[in-house]
Amino acid sequence: MWKSLDKYKMPKEVYVGIIESKRDGYYSIGHMWMSWGDRKPVNRKFRGYIPRLECIPPEILSDVQKLIDYLRNTPIPGVYIEDKEAMRIEISNSTHVLAHVKTKEIQLDNTRHKRLEEICFIPDGSSRVSEGTYSLDTTNPSYDNCVSWVGKKINTVRDGTIRITHPARIRDMYDEWDTRFN
Repeated sequence: MWKSLDKYKMPKEVYVGIIESKRDGYYSIGHMWMSWGDRKPVNRKFRGYIPRLECIPPEILSDVQKLIDYLRNTPIPGVYIEDKEAMRIEISNSTHVLAHVKTKEIQLDNTRHKRLEEICFIPDGSSRVSEGTYSLDTTNPSYDNCVSWVGKKINTVRDGTIRITHPARIRDMYDEWDTRFN
């Protein structure tokens, strides 16, 4: 009789991806996401954290500097999403895009992997879940941006091993993960 593999603490990967600011038109202010599942990006679940775009005045969305200023001064509802754009970026064969995308692989045992899936669950028929407050405000650690959200989710399943500064910055977080996971 075959035994369930779940009882064995087989490592599973969580991939953290970043695109640096001013590198891609869609994410010109930079972006961080996480994914898990198969080694091939097309077979993974992707999650990212963004502001609820409908809460931002349309005239601000088209100007990157105005958007950054707005997000620094105006906390708005946040949502975690099925990050299809991050998936597109990772599976793209474009050397221009891939030259600016970095990924970090983090090992989790089955228990922690299942916990990550639970805390990032998106119900069928939906592509996002409302959660928390999105802001680039430096004074309130309860606000999140894409970087601090990913860090907090991974800290939840890794017992708080990642140092998160506020506001969490892509370059700082990536350097922190280089130190911890290499």
